[in-house]
Amino acid sequence: MSILNILKSAKSVYLDTAPIIYQIEENDNFLQSTNLIFDMIEQKELLAVTSLVNKHELYIKPFREKDVEKKILYDEMFVSCSDKYVSELSEEIFVEASKLRAINKSLKDFDSLHLAIAIQENCDVFLTNDIKLKKLIELGNLKVIVLTDLEQELKTCYNQKTEENG
Repeated sequence: MSILNILKSAKSVYLDTAPIIYQIEENDNFLQSTNLIFDMIEQKELLAVTSLVNKHELYIKPFREKDVEKKILYDEMFVSCSDKYVSELSEEIFVEASKLRAINKSLKDFDSLHLAIAIQENCDVFLTNDIKLKKLIELGNLKVIVLTDLEQELKTCYNQKTEENG
């Protein structure tokens, strides 16, 4: 099944931190894919789930650079893209994260928490740009979509349409 079809059939998406940052900073390498996702969220075609873990990761760079304006920009975007914000991490989330790390030995702590929250919130899609996360097992019905793959699929679709109309 194509990534676009997965997205069209999905009801909810957990946003890893990278897609949020790419959209905020208008990263040219991923703008087509992040615009698509955030348009779907804005049009209520997808419910966006974020968490306290995202906020932690988003704040690192602005705090490191003492960039108050960037922190405010991140806050505003974060609020606008979050349909559901998980502000409390329950014991169930930590247990799920531990299980994921036990099964997937290369999985990092914050990634395991992001994924555990997505699983607990019954998300259909986990949107990231961490290619290693595609290889994980025991994620239930959660499908991992990597922005690089989505961007490539969008370019392929665009090129095919251009050739057909050429």
